[in-house]
Amino acid sequence: MPCCAKQQRKKKLQNRCFSSKTIQKMQNSALYRPLRNGKPRKWRKTQQYKNWRNLVFQMYSNQCAITAQSNTKLVAHHLMDVKSNEKFCFVPANGIVITAQLHKSFHDH
Repeated sequence: MPCCAKQQRKKKLQNRCFSSKTIQKMQNSALYRPLRNGKPRKWRKTQQYKNWRNLVFQMYSNQCAITAQSNTKLVAHHLMDVKSNEKFCFVPANGIVITAQLHKSFHDH
């Protein structure tokens, strides 16, 4: 069963120590391992995403578009869902800056 194999692998690797070079290689491998349609698994850590996020924050002058707050945790939110609109994933016009609290509320409803 798949769950048993996962538990066995976890037990096997539990107390292993890896060098910093090996850890770096594993992180890079995980970053670019395809999950869907060749898109990196951790796509929010890619330089392309970081550039998009910075442009969105610049467009909104590092302030929440709704509350105009700048002294709280802010996030860049995609207006159109990334899963169904992948071509707009890195388009700055598809982003808005909102507070983390508003962002959580938006996704909870």
